[in-house]
Amino acid sequence: MRITERDLLIYILDDEQEILDLLDFHFTKNGYSIVTFNTIEKFYKALEFMIPNVVITDLVFGSEKGSVLIEFLNYNFPDIEVFVMSGFLTAENKLRISDKFVRKIVTKPFDIEEFSQNFMGMLSSPMV
Repeated sequence: MRITERDLLIYILDDEQEILDLLDFHFTKNGYSIVTFNTIEKFYKALEFMIPNVVITDLVFGSEKGSVLIEFLNYNFPDIEVFVMSGFLTAENKLRISDKFVRKIVTKPFDIEEFSQNFMGMLSSPMV
């Protein structure tokens, strides 16, 4: 069964409001249901009420590490598709969020159209 835009709930996490606003506008305009979060705490609270199909997350939140969040999602919600964006991608980060945890990694800054194509490619390819 193919997942369509109307079927998806996407949670987006980033501590940069401009990124949240850009992604929210772009994906809402294209028919997706979006909820944005600027802290990991708010994200965890939302998981108590509704589980998303997809999480788009930054890798660094001030003192918080997105890799811990990704490991939490993989362990507790393995069916959630995880898409990572980062301006601080190191070899250590890549190792911690290996392919078994993350479907796609995009480097910031990014072009929104290229980001969207990567996102759609992730959704159309089967999980390994």
